[in-house]
Amino acid sequence: MSDNPVPDQDWEEAEFRARVLAELPEQLTEGDVTRAMRQLDVSRATVYRLARQFREDARTSALLPNTSGRKPGMLPLDPAVEAIVVHHFKGF
Repeated sequence: MSDNPVPDQDWEEAEFRARVLAELPEQLTEGDVTRAMRQLDVSRATVYRLARQFREDARTSALLPNTSGRKPGMLPLDPAVEAIVVHHFKGF
């Protein structure tokens, strides 16, 4: 069993994204963006967002897909704490 909470498929996708983005020049041209869009099967805006993420944080993990919901390892609030939060939220 792996200590890594990220599925292998997500890591493979992040590694593929990193390879594609690493080939992009600093100054993106229309052709660069179009080619990356096709390779990654994402929108133009997503190419720019991923390129920015990868330049700011050159780790492959920066390119892992975002998932909604609770992250692995996060625990829900204790019921007593949850009750306090709900009470104050309703009072707000």
